[in-house]
Amino acid sequence: MEFTEPGEVPKLDSTSALLFSYFNNLSYFHQYLDNYNGNCIILIGPVDNHRHCDPEPDYLENFKEWSVFASHTIREEHQDRVVIYKRAQLS
Repeated sequence: MEFTEPGEVPKLDSTSALLFSYFNNLSYFHQYLDNYNGNCIILIGPVDNHRHCDPEPDYLENFKEWSVFASHTIREEHQDRVVIYKRAQLS
């Protein structure tokens, strides 16, 4: 696992996964996304409507390039969610 400073886009090979846990900067998220060639992104965050992260765990569901591979609710029911996305195969 590698950690980066805010705004520093890591150089990752295509076999790496990106994990965003309670991330709160959509602009930086898109910088990471634009520079990522791999096929797995994991988003973790609250879904209780009382706390906020950006992007939220369901964020990539609106992108044709990404599909939900798996999701799991953690803590008490409907408070936090882990969503694993897989990049769609380009035809």
